[in-house]
Amino acid sequence: MYILEITLDGFKSYSVRTVIDKFDPQFNAITGLNGSGKSNILDAICFVLGISQLANVRAEKLQELVYKQGNSGVTKATVTITFDNSNKDQSPPGYSDLNKISVTRTVENQKSKYYINGSTSTAEKVKSLFCSVKLNVNNPHFLIMQGRVTKVINMKPMEILGLIEEAAGISLYQNKKDQTMALIRKKDAKLQEIDKILEDDVNPQLEQLRKDKEEYALFKSNEGLIQENEKILVAYEYFDIHKFLSGSDRELEKKRNERLKYERDITNKTQEVETLKVQLSQIQKQTNSTKEEETLKRQINGIEKSILTESLEMEKLQNSERAFLLIQKEAQTSIDKLQNEINKLIKKITDIDSESLGQIEKDIEQKKDQIRDLEKEVKMIKEGKDNKGSAQEAINKAMTLYQNEIKLKTNVINDAEKDFSRRQNESKTFEKDIQVIKAEIQKIERQIDEKKYELSEYQNMREDKHRIERQIHEIEGEINKMGQVSNLYHFNYRVPHEQFDKRLVCGKLLQLFKIQDSKYEQALEAAAGGKLYNVVVQNERVSKELIQNKCVGYNVTYIPLNVIRSDTPRPDIVQRIKELTQGKARLAKELIEYDPKFEPAMNFAFGNVFVADDEETAKKVSFNNFAKFLCVTLKGDKYNPMGTLEGGYQRNASMLSQIEKYRVSNEKRSELAMNRDELDKKMKRVEQTQQFVDNLKHQMQLKQHEYNLKEQRAREYQQDPMDSQRLKALQDEVEDLKEKINEIGKNEKELLAEIANYKQEIKNLDNAKGNDKEKYFIDKIKQSQQQRDALQKKLASIRDQKNTYEIKIDENKQEIAQYTKKVEDEQKRLQKEISDMPNLSNSLIQNQKLLEQKRAELEKCEGERAKANKDLEVLTDKKLRKEKEIDGLQVELKDHNIFMKKYEQKIKDYENAMNEMLGQHKWIEQERDFFGVAGHKYHFEKINMNQIRDETRRIKDENDGLKKRINLKVDAMFEKTEQQYQDLQKKKETTMQNKAQFEATIAELDELKNVEVERTYKAVNKYCSEIFSTLLQGAMAKLVPPEGKTVLEGLELKVGFSGSWKESLSELSGGQRSLLALSLILALLKYHPAPLYILDEIDSALDLSHTQNIGIMIRKFFQNSQFIIVSLKEGLFQNANVLFKVQFVDSRSTVKRFQVRKGNSGGNENMNDQSMMIQQSKPSNNNKKRGRGGKNDDDDDMSF
Repeated sequence: MYILEITLDGFKSYSVRTVIDKFDPQFNAITGLNGSGKSNILDAICFVLGISQLANVRAEKLQELVYKQGNSGVTKATVTITFDNSNKDQSPPGYSDLNKISVTRTVENQKSKYYINGSTSTAEKVKSLFCSVKLNVNNPHFLIMQGRVTKVINMKPMEILGLIEEAAGISLYQNKKDQTMALIRKKDAKLQEIDKILEDDVNPQLEQLRKDKEEYALFKSNEGLIQENEKILVAYEYFDIHKFLSGSDRELEKKRNERLKYERDITNKTQEVETLKVQLSQIQKQTNSTKEEETLKRQINGIEKSILTESLEMEKLQNSERAFLLIQKEAQTSIDKLQNEINKLIKKITDIDSESLGQIEKDIEQKKDQIRDLEKEVKMIKEGKDNKGSAQEAINKAMTLYQNEIKLKTNVINDAEKDFSRRQNESKTFEKDIQVIKAEIQKIERQIDEKKYELSEYQNMREDKHRIERQIHEIEGEINKMGQVSNLYHFNYRVPHEQFDKRLVCGKLLQLFKIQDSKYEQALEAAAGGKLYNVVVQNERVSKELIQNKCVGYNVTYIPLNVIRSDTPRPDIVQRIKELTQGKARLAKELIEYDPKFEPAMNFAFGNVFVADDEETAKKVSFNNFAKFLCVTLKGDKYNPMGTLEGGYQRNASMLSQIEKYRVSNEKRSELAMNRDELDKKMKRVEQTQQFVDNLKHQMQLKQHEYNLKEQRAREYQQDPMDSQRLKALQDEVEDLKEKINEIGKNEKELLAEIANYKQEIKNLDNAKGNDKEKYFIDKIKQSQQQRDALQKKLASIRDQKNTYEIKIDENKQEIAQYTKKVEDEQKRLQKEISDMPNLSNSLIQNQKLLEQKRAELEKCEGERAKANKDLEVLTDKKLRKEKEIDGLQVELKDHNIFMKKYEQKIKDYENAMNEMLGQHKWIEQERDFFGVAGHKYHFEKINMNQIRDETRRIKDENDGLKKRINLKVDAMFEKTEQQYQDLQKKKETTMQNKAQFEATIAELDELKNVEVERTYKAVNKYCSEIFSTLLQGAMAKLVPPEGKTVLEGLELKVGFSGSWKESLSELSGGQRSLLALSLILALLKYHPAPLYILDEIDSALDLSHTQNIGIMIRKFFQNSQFIIVSLKEGLFQNANVLFKVQFVDSRSTVKRFQVRKGNSGGNENMNDQSMMIQQSKPSNNNKKRGRGGKNDDDDDMSF
C-alpha cells in the first residue's frame, strides 16, 4: 500500500487546487527553496493520516491550516490522498477488494471532516485504518525528522535498549506491567484501608443507622399525627370564620339600621331645635287681652254644663250595658253547666248501648239457645240419638281452620325470614366491598398526605415568586427613573470583531469601586472629577482597537491597566499627614473598596488626593512645609497647593450617591432574578408532584363514588324496622291462633267431661222411671227460663234508666234554649237604648276637646304676660338640651361608624383569611360539608380543641428535637451502606484472586519478553551493521552491551574502521555520527517495516558523498516500502526515482514532477521531461476570492 496521488486545495500555501500524482512506489524526493512550501506536502500527508497534535504540523489551531488563515477569501482546506491497494497482503482489514483507497480530510470553521472513498467517516475510523498498516501518525515511527537523528546520537544504553524493546513490541508490555504492579500495590493499600474502614467506620455506621431508622420512624409517625391535628385545627378555624361570616350580614344590617336611627334622631332633634328657635321669636310678639279672657270664661262655663249633662246620660247607658253583660255572663254559666250535664248523660247512654245492654241481650239469646238445646237434647235422647257428636265435629272443624291459618301464617313468616336472611347476606357482602374500597381510599389519602407538605410549600413559593416579581418590578421602576444615571453608569460599545474578548474591557471607573461611607461621596466625586467616567481596559491594544474601529459614538478616555502610572505619596508621608491633621485627613484611595487588580486605575484617580473633614484640615494638607497635596473637603471644596480654591459641589445628592443607589438596585435585581429562577425550577418539580396528586384525587373521587353506591345498596338491603314489625305481628297472630287451638282443646276436654256426666245422667235416667226423666228435663228447662226472665227484667230496668237519661237531656236542652232567648231579648233592649250612644259620645268628646282648647286659650291669655320671660328661659334651656343631645348623638354616630368600619374590615379580613385558607388547603372544598357534623371526625363539639393544640405543640417540640438528630435519608443510607459492605467484601475477594492471576501471568510474560528482546537485538544489530556499511564504505557498526553487563541491562553503539573498533563515538565527525544514528533508526524500521516512510531533511548534517549512499541504501534494504524525502542536497534527490520541485509563485506554492530514473512508475529518465502538477482551470467552490502575497509556512528564508 503506497501513495499514488495527493490533492491539495486551500491547504497552507496551496491556495488553488493542486494535484501531485505519479508517485514512485519506492523512492520519491521533494526539493525547493526555503519557504516555497515543500514541507507543507509532508504536513498534508500527516494531516490526512489523522494527526491530533497540531504542533507536529507547525500549527496551533485548525484555522492556521487554511490558506492565510481564511482571511483571503479561502475558507476551507482540503487534502485528498489516493493509495495503491493492489498488494492484498498489505491491505487494511475490510478493504482487500479495492485496488485504490481515497482518504480526504477537510477543515472549515474550526471543524474537521473525514471521507473514505467519498463517503463520510470518523476520525477514529480513519486512524484505525492507518494503524492497521503500521501508520500511527500520533506515534509516527515512519516519520523521521532531523531532530530525531540528533536525539538518537545522544542516547544512553538504557534508552537504546528501550528502542529495541519498542521495536520488539516489549516497551508497551513493560509499561503495562509497571502500571499493573503499581495498581496491585495501590489495591493492596486500598484493601487494608477498606478493612480499617469496615471495622472503624462502616460497622459502627450500620449500628448507628439502625438507631437512626427507629428515630426516623417515630419522626414520620409524629409528622402524620401533626398533619392530622393541624388539619382539624385548620378546619375548626375555617368553621369558626364561616360561622361568623354567615351571621355577619344580619349583624351588619342591624348595625346599619342603628346608624339610620342615629341619623334620623339627629335630623329630628335638629328640626326640633329649629322649631324652638321659631317659638322663641314668637314669644316676643305675644300680647294680653282682658275681653278675650271673659269671653273664654263664659264659653268654658257653657261647655262644662253641656259636658255634665252628657256625662250623666252616658253613665246611665254604661250602667245598662254593664247590667246586660252580667245577665249574659250568668246565662252563659248556666248554659255551660247544663251542657256538661248533657255530655255526661250522653256518655252514660253510650256506655249502656256499648256494654251492658248489648251483653245482656247476648246473654238472653244464649239462654234461649240453651233452652232450645235442652229441649232438643231431651227429644234426641228420647229418640236414642247423641247430640254431643255434632259438638265434637264443630270443634274439629274449628281446630282444622285454625291449624290451616297457622300454617299459612307460618309460611309467610318463613318467607319473610328467608328474605331477611338474603338481605343480611347481601348487606354483609356490600359491607366487605365497602371496607375494601375504604382501605383503598385511605391508601390514596395517605399518598396525598405524604405529598401534602411538598404541595403546601407551592403556595409559599408562588407568593414568594409574586413578591420577588413585585420587588423586581419596583426596582426596575426605580432604575427606569434613574435613566440618566444608567447612561452614565454603563459603558455600551460595539464589538470590533468576532474574536474580541469582552473580558478585556473592565467598564467605567465608577463601576469598579464601592464607597465605605456615604459621607465621602461628594468629596470623592470632586477628587476624581471626570476620571469617574473614564473606561478601564486591560491593555492599550484594546483601547486602540476600540478607537480605530469607532466602537463608541462619542469621545471616551481609556485607562489601560498595563501602562497607566501615577505618582502616589510614600506611606511615611501619608502617615505624617495623618499625624499632622490628627486623623482628620485620609488618602482618598483609603476610603473606597476595590479589586486589587484595579490598583493602577484607582491610583490614577484617587492615589494623590486627600479628603479632609473640614476646611482648616484641608489647608494643613495643601499648604504645609514638607509635602503639599490636593485636598477635598467633605462638602466638595478643593484646595490646590497652587493656591486656588474650587467649590460648587453643594447640592442635594451627589452623582456618586445616585450611582451607588443605581448599583445597589442593579445588584438586588440580579439577586432577585436568580432567586426567581431558582423558585421556577422548584415550582416545576412541585407542579409535577401536583399533577401526580391530581391523578390520585381523581382516583379517590372514583373510589368515593363507588363507595357511595355500595353504601346505598347496603342500606337498601338492611332490615327495615317496618318489616320487623310486620314479622312480629304475624308471629303474634300465630301465637293467638295457637292459644285459640289450646282453648279449643280445653273446651274439647270440658265437653268430653260434660258428655261423660251427661251419659251418666242419661244412664241414671234410664234406670229411673218415666215421670222422673220428664221431671228432670222440666226442671232443667224451668231453671233456664228463670235465668232468662231475670235477664229480661234486668234488660228492662237498664232500658228504663236509658229513657230517664234521654228525658233529662231534653229538659236540659229546653233550659239552654230559655237562657239563650233571655240573653237575646236583653241584647235587643240594650241595643235600642244605646242606639244614640255614639252621637252622645262624639258630642261629649268634642265638648271636652273644645273645653280643653278654651281652657288652653284662657291659660295662654292669662299667663302670656306673666310667663313670657319664664317661657323664654324654658325654651332656651330646652334648645340647649336638644343641641347637647344632638352633639351626643353625633358622637355616638361617629363611634358607631368607627365600629362599622372595623366590623366591615373584620369581615374583609375574615373573607381574605378564608380565601387564603382555601388557596392553601385545597382539601377544605371537598371536606367542608362535614365540618361540625355529628359522628364525623370534624364534630367539633366532641373535640377538645385546647387538648388538640397542646398535643400538636408537644409533638412538634418532640419532632424538633428529633429533627436535629435524625437522618432524613436513613433508609436509603442504611440500604446503601449495607449493600456497600457486601460489595466491598465481594470486591476484596475478587481483587485477591485477580492479584494472584496477575502475578503468575507477569512471571510467565517476563520470560517471553527476555527471549523476544534477544531475538530483536540480533536482527537489529545485523541490519544496523549492513546499513551503516552501505552508507559509509569501509566502516563497521554494532550494538553491544556495556562492559560487565548483559543485553537486558543496556546497549551502546560501537563503530570501527578498517577492522579497528573505536573506543568512543566522540572520535567520529558530526556527519559520521548522524549516519550511525540514521543506520540504527533504519534498522529498527527494517525490523518492523511500514508501507510508507517520510524523511524530512535528515541529510542536512551530511556531505554530498554520504547523501548519495542514502539512495543506494533505500533501494537495497527497503524494496517493499515507499520513501518520500524532503531534501535540499542534490546528491540525495538525484538518486530518487521521482523528483518533485516546489516553487512559490504569485503568493502560492506550485509543484513540478521530474522522472529522475526509471523506477516502478516508469517514465522518461530525462531531467528536462517535466510536467506541471497544478490544475488552475477552475477554482474550487470554497476559494472564490484570491489574496496577494502573504507569508508561507516554512521556518526560514534560505536560498536554494
